[in-house]
Amino acid sequence: MQVGIMSGTFARPTLGETLDAILDHDIRHMQFNWGSAHPPGPLAEVIDAICPVIREETAKRDMVIAAVAGNINMADTDPDKRQQGIERLRMVIGACKSVGTSVVATCTGSRHPESMWRHHPDNASPEAWRDVCATLEQVLPTAEAAGVMVAFEPEINNVASDAVKS
Repeated sequence: MQVGIMSGTFARPTLGETLDAILDHDIRHMQFNWGSAHPPGPLAEVIDAICPVIREETAKRDMVIAAVAGNINMADTDPDKRQQGIERLRMVIGACKSVGTSVVATCTGSRHPESMWRHHPDNASPEAWRDVCATLEQVLPTAEAAGVMVAFEPEINNVASDAVKS
Protein backbone atom coordinates (compact mmCIF):
# COMPACT_ATOMS: atom_id res chain seq x y z
CA MET A 1 0.00 0.00 0.00
CA GLN A 2 1.17 3.52 -0.79
CA VAL A 3 0.23 6.44 1.42
CA GLY A 4 -0.92 9.54 -0.43
CA ILE A 5 -2.15 13.00 0.47
CA MET A 6 -3.78 16.00 -1.16
CA SER A 7 -1.02 18.36 -2.21
CA GLY A 8 -2.94 21.35 -0.86
CA THR A 9 -2.45 20.00 2.65
CA PHE A 10 1.10 21.33 2.48
CA ALA A 11 0.58 24.87 1.21
CA ARG A 12 3.94 26.46 0.54
CA PRO A 13 5.07 29.50 -1.51
CA THR A 14 6.26 27.40 -4.47
CA LEU A 15 5.47 24.08 -6.10
CA GLY A 16 8.93 22.78 -5.25
CA GLU A 17 8.57 23.69 -1.59
CA THR A 18 5.15 22.04 -1.49
CA LEU A 19 6.49 18.82 -2.98
CA ASP A 20 9.49 18.87 -0.64
CA ALA A 21 7.20 19.31 2.37
CA ILE A 22 5.22 16.26 1.26
CA LEU A 23 8.46 14.29 0.85
CA ASP A 24 9.56 15.38 4.33
CA HIS A 25 6.73 13.14 5.55
CA ASP A 26 7.96 10.26 3.36
CA ILE A 27 4.89 10.54 1.12
CA ARG A 28 5.40 10.10 -2.62
CA HIS A 29 1.81 9.79 -3.90
CA MET A 30 -0.68 12.62 -4.06
CA GLN A 31 -3.90 13.99 -5.36
CA PHE A 32 -2.68 17.15 -7.01
CA ASN A 33 -4.44 20.42 -6.31
CA TRP A 34 -3.85 22.92 -9.11
CA GLY A 35 -3.31 25.72 -6.61
CA SER A 36 -0.15 23.93 -5.47
CA ALA A 37 1.45 24.97 -8.77
CA HIS A 38 0.75 28.65 -8.04
CA PRO A 39 -0.52 29.35 -11.55
CA PRO A 40 0.43 32.87 -12.66
CA GLY A 41 -3.08 33.54 -13.95
CA PRO A 42 -6.44 31.87 -14.47
CA LEU A 43 -5.93 28.11 -14.82
CA ALA A 44 -7.63 28.05 -18.23
CA GLU A 45 -5.02 30.48 -19.55
CA VAL A 46 -1.92 28.80 -18.11
CA ILE A 47 -2.66 25.09 -17.76
CA ASP A 48 -0.74 24.14 -20.90
CA ALA A 49 2.32 26.00 -19.63
CA ILE A 50 2.29 24.68 -16.07
CA CYS A 51 1.65 20.99 -16.81
CA PRO A 52 5.21 20.28 -18.01
CA VAL A 53 6.59 22.06 -14.94
CA ILE A 54 4.37 20.02 -12.63
CA ARG A 55 5.39 16.79 -14.32
CA GLU A 56 9.09 17.70 -14.22
CA GLU A 57 9.02 18.74 -10.55
CA THR A 58 7.21 15.57 -9.47
CA ALA A 59 9.39 13.30 -11.63
CA LYS A 60 12.68 14.65 -10.32
CA ARG A 61 11.45 13.84 -6.80
CA ASP A 62 10.23 10.40 -7.85
CA MET A 63 6.68 11.34 -6.86
CA VAL A 64 3.40 10.12 -8.31
CA ILE A 65 0.30 12.14 -9.10
CA ALA A 66 -2.33 9.49 -8.46
CA ALA A 67 -5.12 11.92 -9.36
CA VAL A 68 -5.72 15.59 -9.99
CA ALA A 69 -8.42 17.63 -8.31
CA GLY A 70 -11.34 18.48 -10.54
CA ASN A 71 -14.00 19.55 -8.09
CA ILE A 72 -16.96 21.40 -9.53
CA ASN A 73 -20.47 22.05 -8.29
CA MET A 74 -22.54 19.69 -10.43
CA ALA A 75 -25.61 20.58 -8.37
CA ASP A 76 -25.34 24.36 -8.61
CA THR A 77 -28.78 25.87 -9.13
CA ASP A 78 -27.35 28.39 -11.59
CA PRO A 79 -27.09 26.71 -15.02
CA ASP A 80 -24.41 29.18 -16.18
CA LYS A 81 -22.20 28.35 -13.20
CA ARG A 82 -22.76 24.63 -13.80
CA GLN A 83 -21.69 25.07 -17.42
CA GLN A 84 -18.55 26.94 -16.34
CA GLY A 85 -17.79 24.02 -14.02
CA ILE A 86 -18.30 21.55 -16.86
CA GLU A 87 -15.85 23.47 -19.04
CA ARG A 88 -13.32 23.58 -16.19
CA LEU A 89 -13.63 19.84 -15.56
CA ARG A 90 -13.23 19.10 -19.27
CA MET A 91 -10.08 21.23 -19.27
CA VAL A 92 -8.70 19.38 -16.24
CA ILE A 93 -9.52 16.02 -17.83
CA GLY A 94 -7.63 17.13 -20.92
CA ALA A 95 -4.58 17.97 -18.80
CA CYS A 96 -4.43 14.72 -16.82
CA LYS A 97 -2.04 12.85 -19.10
CA SER A 98 0.24 15.90 -19.28
CA VAL A 99 0.90 15.64 -15.54
CA GLY A 100 1.18 11.85 -15.60
CA THR A 101 -2.18 10.65 -14.36
CA SER A 102 -5.35 9.17 -15.78
CA VAL A 103 -7.59 9.98 -12.80
CA VAL A 104 -9.49 13.14 -11.96
CA ALA A 105 -11.12 13.32 -8.52
CA THR A 106 -14.34 15.25 -8.26
CA CYS A 107 -17.48 15.58 -6.20
CA THR A 108 -21.13 16.33 -6.88
CA GLY A 109 -21.44 19.63 -5.06
CA SER A 110 -24.38 21.07 -3.17
CA ARG A 111 -27.52 23.12 -3.67
CA HIS A 112 -26.28 25.52 -0.99
CA PRO A 113 -26.29 29.05 -2.50
CA GLU A 114 -23.00 30.10 -0.88
CA SER A 115 -20.79 27.02 -0.82
CA MET A 116 -20.56 23.70 -2.62
CA TRP A 117 -19.14 22.27 0.61
CA ARG A 118 -22.21 23.06 2.76
CA HIS A 119 -25.26 20.90 3.24
CA HIS A 120 -28.60 21.95 1.80
CA PRO A 121 -31.88 20.04 2.21
CA ASP A 122 -32.44 20.13 -1.55
CA ASN A 123 -29.33 17.98 -2.06
CA ALA A 124 -31.64 14.96 -1.75
CA SER A 125 -34.11 16.30 -4.32
CA PRO A 126 -34.75 14.71 -7.71
CA GLU A 127 -33.77 18.05 -9.28
CA ALA A 128 -30.31 17.95 -7.69
CA TRP A 129 -29.75 14.41 -8.98
CA ARG A 130 -31.05 15.43 -12.40
CA ASP A 131 -28.50 18.26 -12.58
CA VAL A 132 -25.68 15.95 -11.45
CA CYS A 133 -26.64 13.36 -14.09
CA ALA A 134 -26.94 16.03 -16.79
CA THR A 135 -23.49 17.33 -15.87
CA LEU A 136 -22.02 13.84 -16.07
CA GLU A 137 -23.63 13.28 -19.47
CA GLN A 138 -21.57 16.22 -20.71
CA VAL A 139 -18.34 15.33 -18.91
CA LEU A 140 -18.05 11.55 -19.22
CA PRO A 141 -17.62 11.43 -23.02
CA THR A 142 -14.65 13.78 -22.64
CA ALA A 143 -13.15 11.54 -19.96
CA GLU A 144 -13.75 8.40 -21.99
CA ALA A 145 -12.15 9.90 -25.10
CA ALA A 146 -9.12 10.97 -23.04
CA GLY A 147 -8.80 7.63 -21.24
CA VAL A 148 -9.36 9.33 -17.89
CA MET A 149 -11.25 7.88 -14.94
CA VAL A 150 -13.60 10.20 -13.07
CA ALA A 151 -13.34 9.27 -9.38
CA PHE A 152 -16.00 10.52 -6.99
CA GLU A 153 -15.23 11.75 -3.52
CA PRO A 154 -18.33 11.37 -1.38
CA GLU A 155 -18.63 14.51 0.73
CA ILE A 156 -20.96 14.50 3.71
CA ASN A 157 -22.51 17.84 2.68
CA ASN A 158 -22.82 17.07 -1.05
CA VAL A 159 -25.51 15.44 -3.18
CA ALA A 160 -23.44 12.25 -3.21
CA SER A 161 -22.87 12.23 0.52
CA ASP A 162 -21.71 8.64 0.98
CA ALA A 163 -20.16 5.74 -0.90
CA VAL A 164 -23.52 4.27 -1.91
CA LYS A 165 -24.67 7.52 -3.52
CA SER A 166 -21.33 8.00 -5.24
